Amino acid sequence: MAGLCDLRREDAASCKRSCLERQLLELELVEAMYEEAEIHCKDDVEALRLWIDEDNDDDCAAWERFLSNDGAIAFSIPFANGGIALTVKFPSEYPSNAPLHAHVDLLRAGVLTSEGLAVLDNIVEAAASRLLGNEAVVDLLSEFSDMLADVVQKSAQAPSKTQAGMIENAPASIDVPLIAQAAPVLGRRAIYSHHIIAEGKRRAVMEWAVQCRLGKSVFIFDTFNFIHPL
Repeated sequence: MAGLCDLRREDAASCKRSCLERQLLELELVEAMYEEAEIHCKDDVEALRLWIDEDNDDDCAAWERFLSNDGAIAFSIPFANGGIALTVKFPSEYPSNAPLHAHVDLLRAGVLTSEGLAVLDNIVEAAASRLLGNEAVVDLLSEFSDMLADVVQKSAQAPSKTQAGMIENAPASIDVPLIAQAAPVLGRRAIYSHHIIAEGKRRAVMEWAVQCRLGKSVFIFDTFNFIHPL
């Protein structure tokens, strides 16, 4: 029985070593694609690379930490001008028997809403699970990048908590902007109609102009070129 257990431990270690080799190759690809990628525990990663390259069976402290910590390779990549970061960790049995772990961190307030952060976390989690058994980093980064701009844009357009409270508590007659208003632009607007002689029609035109936010000054030109301010 003891011999069988030892054999199983050797097989498990061999499997994890094979996984480590694949992880290191994937990490090299990430470093080539993203110069800004930050490799965690870089000394251990370099020690593992040397240990694998030399095909060494001697004891390796980094390898022992790799086994005891369920993996030692992780990296973070900043996105959105450093406003958020995607962090990825390789479990010791990734990619053969375990999905990679990934999550999104908010580094600067205002870049993402909590809903936007949850959307991105769901995207990377779904991609990691779907790609179990295969090298998943490139596909995960591709899907994340494709969705990122859209999620950030929607977060920028969403009202803040303060604005949401204003909207919820505001009287029905008050319009609260969802996002900051642009600077006012002066201009003129002309609307053509005919037979606007009756006072009731003139008042209706003025009310309509106010509803459409066309400005406070409304003039009506009749067929005799007279100007009637309202």
